[in-house]
Amino acid sequence: MKKLTDQALLAKVAIEDKDPDVRRAALQKLTDQALLTQVGTAATDRDVLKIVFQKLDDGAILTRLAGKAADPAMRVAAATRAGVRTWDAVFIAASANPKALGDALEAAALYPDVQEEARSGVEQACVALIRRGDESRIPEMVDLLNLYGNTNLCEDYLNCGQLVLESAAHDWATARGYSVWSGSDSHRARWGSDR
Repeated sequence: MKKLTDQALLAKVAIEDKDPDVRRAALQKLTDQALLTQVGTAATDRDVLKIVFQKLDDGAILTRLAGKAADPAMRVAAATRAGVRTWDAVFIAASANPKALGDALEAAALYPDVQEEARSGVEQACVALIRRGDESRIPEMVDLLNLYGNTNLCEDYLNCGQLVLESAAHDWATARGYSVWSGSDSHRARWGSDR
């Protein structure tokens, strides 16, 4: 079997293939920054965007992505990495808009490591999305508990009434040597209480 090494073809596969595993495998081999930019501009698959975002480091490319990417979270992540926007500005602007708040959370989840400037905004956004009962953002919320989690956020997830978040809280606590149990005394938000 012949190995696929054509960078343009890899970019096309990363954008168009229906199989997410194939898209990710193509991206692992893609190194051309211009083609990575094309993928980052067109893609909306979260796993694809995470890989692309980790491979891009040119400020001019990131600035272009901040204005042109199809995915709103990629636009936010590119803008913060390029220094065009601060995390404080992102979360303040998003605080009144549930969709924008979810996009800000997803942008933080595209980073492979903690962005200290985003720490407070991430925690506040997670609590706000628990209150809104936004199931579409659960994958990002789980990822962000693992990156940004603390005992307060763990308790919020554990006691919010949403089973996936409760399970994530158990996993987070167990991995850090905490004993946990659900209760009604230690949470700032109930799932969907602001609907």
